[in-house]
Amino acid sequence: MVVDGKYVTAAGVSAGVDMALTLAGRIAGDEVAQALQLGIEYDPQPPYAAGSPKTAPAPVVAALRANPALVLA
Repeated sequence: MVVDGKYVTAAGVSAGVDMALTLAGRIAGDEVAQALQLGIEYDPQPPYAAGSPKTAPAPVVAALRANPALVLA
């Protein structure tokens, strides 16, 4: 999700839910957004902490950097 001034964008299902909760919080307040999150039981827990080079295992990062063809464009 990206917030740039008055523009908010997201791509994908989870990012869309994150965006919706963020907007709900801005419009109606944090408690409303938290109640919505609880109501839909949205508690994402990715199976791996590899969503960033900072958190991914070093061998995985090195392998992708060594072979950029493995990364989808």
